[in-house]
Amino acid sequence: MYIRQIHNRKAYTLIEVMISATIISLFFLGIFSLYRLGSRAFASGSWRHSTQKKAERFFANLRTRADQVAAIAYIQNRELHKMEPRFSFADQSVAFRIPTAPPPSAGTPPVPIITKLEPLMFFVVPKQPAADFATGGRKGLLLFCALEFLPPAQNSRFGKIVFKTSDLFNSSFAATFPQYDPNDILSGTLFSNAQDFQPAFSGQPADFGLPPQPQIQELEDIESVRMTVNMYPDNHGRTEAHSFTATFDFVFRHPKFANISLEFSTTVKMPSVRDFSPSAGGAIK
Repeated sequence: MYIRQIHNRKAYTLIEVMISATIISLFFLGIFSLYRLGSRAFASGSWRHSTQKKAERFFANLRTRADQVAAIAYIQNRELHKMEPRFSFADQSVAFRIPTAPPPSAGTPPVPIITKLEPLMFFVVPKQPAADFATGGRKGLLLFCALEFLPPAQNSRFGKIVFKTSDLFNSSFAATFPQYDPNDILSGTLFSNAQDFQPAFSGQPADFGLPPQPQIQELEDIESVRMTVNMYPDNHGRTEAHSFTATFDFVFRHPKFANISLEFSTTVKMPSVRDFSPSAGGAIK
């Protein structure tokens, strides 16, 4: 029997295998780190861009509604009825933050933690009735608009701001605005003798190109909000009328990455209106 011997066969040692595995692992670890870094940067940039666009559209809609606030005068039963345009603000300066938001720095005003729905501002947009509304012509509408800040829900880490619009005499008004008392609104909280306007403003939203149901627009992932209202004398010399600007400052926080945030500021100009105390008054329950 012959035994064939093989001499000088070359093979990898265990040390060489371990060194090679380490180098390959470091290579793929670097690629994975770059991938994670790129993915995080993309997610951050995409979220910031999307959030800013949503905020811009949100406040563009608010500005559109605010610009539509105007006085109305019409004749019913040979009597002249007037409605002055008015806005109501929670306060001239108000701020809220969610419980997990960092407290303000030393030397700055404290920011209370939001625990319930907080109205920021509300106003009414009138849609003018036709001159012959009493004899079958088109009736008008009163669109009640409210801007509110809501605390975090059970399945959410952050708060959200909501802009609601509803026909004041719509049957679903109470469900859309449960924290507002329609009786107080109609008794003059927003208008003078508002109850006199219901016959003229019980029209159909479809007559004005509006959907039949209340409209609700939301901005989510909000960590804190501040609203500052500035009032200026009327340009036409009317001491009882003023123009307003409401400046909003938001801090948005990414829902998954806590170190990614976005600061957003915008100003909404209100038309000249008669002075109305910056308080929600009795209209809010």
